[in-house]
Order: sequence, then structure tokens, then C-alpha cells
Amino acid sequence: MGWEEMKINEWKDFTGLLERNKFHQKAPYLLSFRGQAKAEWDLTSSISRCIKGSDITTKQAYALEKMVITDFLKCYHLFPSNNTLDVSFGEMAQCITGKRRKGSIFILQKCWAIMQHYNCPTRLLDWTESEYAALYFAVDKESECDGAVWASPLMQYSELSDENHGDPADICEEDLCSEAMDHIGLVIEEKFTERSFYQQAHFTYSKNIMAKHNEVLENLQKDRKNLVKMIIPAGKKDEFLARLKKMNITASTLFPGLDGLGRAASESIKILLWKLAEDEKLTEQ
Repeated sequence: MGWEEMKINEWKDFTGLLERNKFHQKAPYLLSFRGQAKAEWDLTSSISRCIKGSDITTKQAYALEKMVITDFLKCYHLFPSNNTLDVSFGEMAQCITGKRRKGSIFILQKCWAIMQHYNCPTRLLDWTESEYAALYFAVDKESECDGAVWASPLMQYSELSDENHGDPADICEEDLCSEAMDHIGLVIEEKFTERSFYQQAHFTYSKNIMAKHNEVLENLQKDRKNLVKMIIPAGKKDEFLARLKKMNITASTLFPGLDGLGRAASESIKILLWKLAEDEKLTEQ
């Protein structure tokens, strides 16, 4: 069946669509959302985007992932004020050298989440419980291109995936360089960072490091009508950014600290220019 595409021409289209559909999902299968600045982009992890266009195999990609994890962990201890990873280097080393024990995937997930927070390429894909946080990420960049908000009941699909692949605790090294296109796993942090807390974040991952998560979800969909892709026209991005600011959904709130403050400066310029253009249209009328 695939993703149902819906074009959002006005703000009320977005809010109305969510009111009609969001709460039709029964707990615990509530919707998760992801915003992307270009509607044409697939749902791919940061590490798969790094190696996109190369000729490397899935096994080679997994070897690169292990190298990145090792390099990160070697230096992570140098920044104790930011150290929220409650596993030792030795434990992590066992997870990435094949000397695995039951449940080691959960240690890896902790490491992936921390790495993701510091913009290190991982196999994780960010999602949020907040449709408005997702909308922000769909409209804050690429002003000349349509954006998209993707919506899916990820917990339901993760459970369907587990039915096919078994207990996630049994995942071993061979599994993480799989080429399967029907595995999706859900990662919810035990201990939030400040940023993930405000963004209401969680993640998906796949055993196939190169997988497009939108295609994996399609493969698990069957006859379910619960995968939605909302297209945000380029011409509406700045207006929606201004409306989100009224709701206190800005770079400053989604990225606490100086990083968010810096992002907010360019955001304010966009909104101001949009308001000036709108005022000029009214004057001409």
C-alpha cells in the first residue's frame, strides 16, 4: 500500500489532519513523527547517508560503523562533564568484537544514542512524539524545496518486526550486517539528554545498516492504512516557522544552549523577512 501522501496547503490542513487521524491510534500504538527539509529524501540513517554513492558492501559498512564507535569511545572519557554513558569501554568493546552476550544490543543502543546526540554518524534515525517538533524540522531549512512530515505507529511495526526476527536481545554481530529489508527496531533512551528530552525524541534502527526505513515500514505494512507522509510546500515554510515560534517551538527550545541560540538568529531573520513580504502584499491590496 505504501505511504499515503497528503499535501498541506494551509496551517489548518496540518492541524485538522492530525485531529482527525492522530488519536485514532490506540495506546500503546501512538504515532511517531519525523520531519525532513526535502520531501524527496528517503528515511535513512546518518551513517548510510555518509556512505551513500559508494560501492562498499553491507559488511564493509558494518566494519566502518565499528571503527566509528571505537574511535568515539576512545575519546569520550576526555569530556567527563558530558559523560552520560553508563557502560565501560570494555563492555562496549565486547559488543563490537563479536564477543557478545545476550542483551548486548541494548548496550550498543545506549552508545548509538549518545553518538547521535553529538552528530556522530550512526544507524539510528530520529523520531519525535511531537508532530509540531517534526514540523519544525520540515520547515527550518531548504526554503526552496518542499518538506515532509512522516507519521507512523512505530511501536506496532517494531513488534511486527520482532515476530519475524525473534527476541531483540538475541541479536548478534552477524545480524547487524544483514541485508534484510523487513527489520525495524525501536530505541527509547533510559536516560534522556537535555536535547532529546525537549525534542521528545526516540529512534529506529535496522539490522540492515543501509536500509531505507520508509521501505522497511512499507514491507511490514500489509493491509494497514497507517503510514502517512505530509508534504509541506516550500512557499509555506516560513509562515509555518512563524506559527511554530508563537507556540514556543524554536531552535532555542529544541536545542537548549548556545547551539540553539545561534540557530535561532537565522530563524528570526527568515520570519522577519516573511512578515515584511506579507505586509507588502497587504499594502498593495
